[in-house]
Amino acid sequence: MRRQAQDHQSGVQMKASRSGFPGCHHDQPPRRQATRSKGWRLGGLSIVVAAALLSACQTTQVSSPPPTAKPPATTQQAPAPKQQAAPAQPVVQNRPVRVAMLLPLSGPSASTGQALLNAAQMAVFDLANEQFSLLPFDTQGTPDGAQQAVGQALAQGAELILGPLFAPDVSAIRPQTLQAQVPMITFSTDPSVAAPGVYVIGFLLREQARRMVEAAMEHNLTRFALLTPDTPFGRLMGNAYIEAVNAQAGTKPNSAQLVAREVYSPTDQTQLSEAVQRLVAARNGSQTPFTVLMVPDSGAKLKDVVALLNYQGLNGARVKLVGPMLWDDPQVTQDPAMIGAWYPAPSPGTHQGFSARYQSLYGQSAPTIASLGYDAAALAAVLARQPSQPGAKVYTNQVLSNPNGFAGIDGVFRFLPNGLSERGLAVMEIQQGGPRQIGAASSTFVPAVN
Repeated sequence: MRRQAQDHQSGVQMKASRSGFPGCHHDQPPRRQATRSKGWRLGGLSIVVAAALLSACQTTQVSSPPPTAKPPATTQQAPAPKQQAAPAQPVVQNRPVRVAMLLPLSGPSASTGQALLNAAQMAVFDLANEQFSLLPFDTQGTPDGAQQAVGQALAQGAELILGPLFAPDVSAIRPQTLQAQVPMITFSTDPSVAAPGVYVIGFLLREQARRMVEAAMEHNLTRFALLTPDTPFGRLMGNAYIEAVNAQAGTKPNSAQLVAREVYSPTDQTQLSEAVQRLVAARNGSQTPFTVLMVPDSGAKLKDVVALLNYQGLNGARVKLVGPMLWDDPQVTQDPAMIGAWYPAPSPGTHQGFSARYQSLYGQSAPTIASLGYDAAALAAVLARQPSQPGAKVYTNQVLSNPNGFAGIDGVFRFLPNGLSERGLAVMEIQQGGPRQIGAASSTFVPAVN
């Protein structure tokens, strides 16, 4: 079966057959082979509205004109009207389609790059036909390495770029991909790299914030406070929360409102304590106190923050603690002090099925980001099979920014024309037995707003 790839730069090879799983031979092959599981139906990525995706290719049949009436002065009939030829119908193009995947397969982030490639190989095996080739290239996790990799990818005829992983690498190769008119789907979560033709498939902070604010509003929790660490992530996530609250402000009579905001240094316990005390004073002194506290922190520092909040009386019984997707971590979800807290996550049903299959195939747990590798490669493989006019491009901006979106391992997602993405995210609540879904991920999209 012709679904194979070779990276002449890094030595990465990938081959798939009907009897075996596509194995990556960069370091070690998968520990076991696998055949398609008839019972596992969560791995396929499908077009949400196939008709919409093909609308650019579909044409309307032109009917024949009515017969011409006989002239009254002669018995000779008018000549029969000529039938107009129907436009050419879309057909499945029987030609090779090459997609490049640019990942850090060496260097400090090699394990993450390998996990993304592993997941992508699963999608190729599940969904690709014989004409589809996935070409992995090693970026070495550097802008220079990414530039070298994309040059080789374009030289080998890649029609779509999956990756890179890091924002500086994306910025380094964006001029080349745009000039070549080859779209790129990057795994970065930095919205600043997005542009028409450069699509961000990662879990954007603004999407995480939007989902949590919406969830609070659904539970009639409308007054928000923000406690932000003075770190790069804290500032970005904090700004995303503010934007999400402001977007809901004025939409309803009892609309969202940010009523308190404090910033603390992650290395200054005194400053943290003073910030929490000001939040307590603001809440106690208000007739309509805040009911949601957003804390974009994680790790060991989050434990310190939550312990201090509980000591000051800002516990789950008085306020709803809300955080980012980083809280989807056993160190957080198994902490008794976090019981009652909310965070966003991909729909757990489909993601758990993918994780179990990845574990079975590779003998190790899949990092959260691995599912993005599956979804990106699956989208590329599915689109390569769609009927189109002979000679037409497979991956156009119009097709990739289909407003109906796509359904993948992590739920529905869509790319906006400006390169940003929107996602359907579930809401998880930390409970004694572990996290439980309390808010379902959306399965459709409202009209896109850039």
